[in-house]
Amino acid sequence: FIMANGRSGNPTIDRGKSFYMFRDALLEICRDLSFQIVKDGEGATKVIRIIVRNADSESFGKDVARRVANSNLVKTAIYGEDPNFGRIIAAIGTLSDRVREDIDVSVGEEVVIKDGRVVKFDRKKAKEKLKKDTVEIVIDLKDGNKEVEFLTSDLTEDYVVINSRYTT
Repeated sequence: FIMANGRSGNPTIDRGKSFYMFRDALLEICRDLSFQIVKDGEGATKVIRIIVRNADSESFGKDVARRVANSNLVKTAIYGEDPNFGRIIAAIGTLSDRVREDIDVSVGEEVVIKDGRVVKFDRKKAKEKLKKDTVEIVIDLKDGNKEVEFLTSDLTEDYVVINSRYTT
């Protein structure tokens, strides 16, 4: 449990070794908690880590990651262990006026789009990597130096069952 309200009267930590050690430890705890929250999602079987690299701004990187994270088609493809890059590109494409045509995309460590073109990849190997509890989708926008990470979960039949039975 952590609180910071200034009432204790303790001195503030100056920006030095102690400050950065505390900050880094707190950030690690927050990352772990956010991962656990996603992993514990209703009906979730996988955590999807979406990493957007080389965005021109943090804000735009978040927009791209959010579009992919909120796509039910992407979530169901990952649940089905299908490296369906078309669904990822479709989600990114909703921001097409700001996305370069030469982006790279990898799913479960398999490069599926390189310089904006579909590349030949081993579907069996890709499907095997999608069996993991955590799956990464990496999108390189090639337009800056900002990196953003989002977490989401897959979308399963259990999610539908849980929420279809929920009443108020």
